[in-house]
Amino acid sequence: MVGDFVFDLVGARRAGMRAVLVQRPEAVWKYWADVSFDRLAQFVESLNAPEPLVPWEYAALAAEIGKEGLKKAAEKELDISASDPRVLPFLLKKAAEGTALFRLDDPLAALTPEQWVNMPGLAPSWLDQPIVKVAEYLLNNRFPLAKVLFEEDRAGTILREISVTPSAGG
Repeated sequence: MVGDFVFDLVGARRAGMRAVLVQRPEAVWKYWADVSFDRLAQFVESLNAPEPLVPWEYAALAAEIGKEGLKKAAEKELDISASDPRVLPFLLKKAAEGTALFRLDDPLAALTPEQWVNMPGLAPSWLDQPIVKVAEYLLNNRFPLAKVLFEEDRAGTILREISVTPSAGG
């Protein structure tokens, strides 16, 4: 979404969209945008030479550790225990630190009452649901680059690496 008013940006945030602010160089609410351009012409120029943007959700972390630090953190894959009573707060803490790839040791495990108690704000309707679904829900709402990996993701990567090799037949 491209806009020049705070309501444009708030609407984009509520809809889970990326937001570009244009022509508001003095706006105190710039922090709502993924990127801001003082002039519309600068925005148009950026379309001709696009660069990766830091998503709004990661702006504070990128300011702290830099874009390269954020990129390195996002490349990490973290194995976590689905039976840990504090697995969900740990998952969110690591996602807040920039980790983007998570793998649960038991993707079929269900959310336990103890895990639910340790995650304030989580609706009780999640009790006894697959913890992988709970983790995906929590990550998707706050950390757009983070995801829970499955075994098939690992196999898919291997298949993609193999498929770039030309076949013997041509």
